[in-house]
Amino acid sequence: MKKVCQEGFDSTLEEWKQYSVTLHKEVLVKAPDKEYIGYAKDLDRDGNLIVQLEDGREERIIAGDVSIRSAEEDIKMLLVVDVGNTNIVLGVYKDKEIMAHWRISTDRGRTTDEYGMLLSNLFLHDPKVNKEDVEAVIISSVVPPLNPTLERVCLRYFHKKPLFVGPGIKTGISIKYENPRELGADLIVDAVAAYDKYGGNLIIIDFGTATTYSAVLDGGIYLGGAISPGIGICRSPIWSHR
Repeated sequence: MKKVCQEGFDSTLEEWKQYSVTLHKEVLVKAPDKEYIGYAKDLDRDGNLIVQLEDGREERIIAGDVSIRSAEEDIKMLLVVDVGNTNIVLGVYKDKEIMAHWRISTDRGRTTDEYGMLLSNLFLHDPKVNKEDVEAVIISSVVPPLNPTLERVCLRYFHKKPLFVGPGIKTGISIKYENPRELGADLIVDAVAAYDKYGGNLIIIDFGTATTYSAVLDGGIYLGGAISPGIGICRSPIWSHR
């Protein structure tokens, strides 16, 4: 402390960084008006923590204004949401154990409150899960117009800002596309899950509203994929003429 007073914080900054238990980890930042997860990137010259947010922006955290904890230690339950063109599938995980799961129809016309009340009722009718125990939400969506509605649902009914699967998040998968942003969130999560369970050199087929195909090599390299109409789409003209 005497050295800091005499020479300023710069004199001990590198040593401070060396012994910091927060730097270079994913952290949960709690402020009076918001709560979010970010990456503890650095300390500035005044000793304030610099946190990088999901969208790439940086915030300086002043001690006393927020509470910072390891995100891994803080998460009690994770709500995962898979938004497809026909259905929305939801699951609640504690560590790697799935505690509950539901399937509802995808309806672009539903309001924030309609989705919020629907999700709240699902939690109420399952004794294994409590809405208040959800500490983080992640969403994979192939219906972009619904994303703002679902983000408002998470903020209003779960008091959590959701993480949307997309370019820029760390998944362990290396996308070998000229423009990785062209790859849909559904293909990304398919690849992550299959690679985690089986390793590389995979062909993944996902039967949904559309049928998708993905190839993942050793090392988590996403080589490429394809998409075709799903079984339901192919058969609907036959049904419509009966």
